[in-house]
Amino acid sequence: MLGVAGAYHKFKHCLKLGTHLRGKVEVKKLREKHYRPVATAGAIAVVVVVAEVVVVVVVVVVVVVVVVVVVVVVEIVVVVVVVVVVEIVVVVVAVVVVVVVAVVVVVVVVVVVVVVVVVVVVVVVIVVVIMVKVEVVVIAALVEVAVVVVLGVVVVVVVVVVVLLLLLLLLHGDTTRIKMGTQFIHTKRIKQKCLSRYVCNSSSRRRKIREEEEEEEEEEEEEEEEEEEEEEEEEEEELKCRSFI
Repeated sequence: MLGVAGAYHKFKHCLKLGTHLRGKVEVKKLREKHYRPVATAGAIAVVVVVAEVVVVVVVVVVVVVVVVVVVVVVEIVVVVVVVVVVEIVVVVVAVVVVVVVAVVVVVVVVVVVVVVVVVVVVVVVIVVVIMVKVEVVVIAALVEVAVVVVLGVVVVVVVVVVVLLLLLLLLHGDTTRIKMGTQFIHTKRIKQKCLSRYVCNSSSRRRKIREEEEEEEEEEEEEEEEEEEEEEEEEEEELKCRSFI
């Protein structure tokens, strides 16, 4: 009886142990079914985040390159336009000055010729009148006519000189405006260069910051690997100790 009871007790114990092992296997299967989708979703999320970071970096680099290229092209175009405009203005000013000088010379020559002719005519008339013994009234009238002609010539000369002075002042004002315009363009170019340098410096700073972050991440990964190696060595030593015991 005792032998049968002991065998029955052992059989019952084996059944319990078998059901316990089956329950463990089923629990493992359920855990794998539950955690596999979570792991795949986490991997997909990591890939999406990395792709977004790469896209943002590429967009920033492209924007910086486009800004630098546009600034350089604008500077070249502005310089070419300014040089062409300055050359045209210089040529126009030179032509105007030559024309003004020629007009002044012509006017002076004409005035001198007119004065000489008037003086000669007056002298001839006076001589003729004296020779013919005309009355003094005629001589006075001729003198008055000569004085009027000379005054008219003087007035014309003064008007021409004033007009030429005004033209020269206007031309001088235009040249000062041109100089101010060139200075303004030069300062604008300097500002654009400063902006381009600032953009380049900011991009270089960002690159340095990214490199430092990458170096820190690599150092952290190396530390984690070293810790894992130390843990593995400790586990191996424990296993060796247990096997020795």
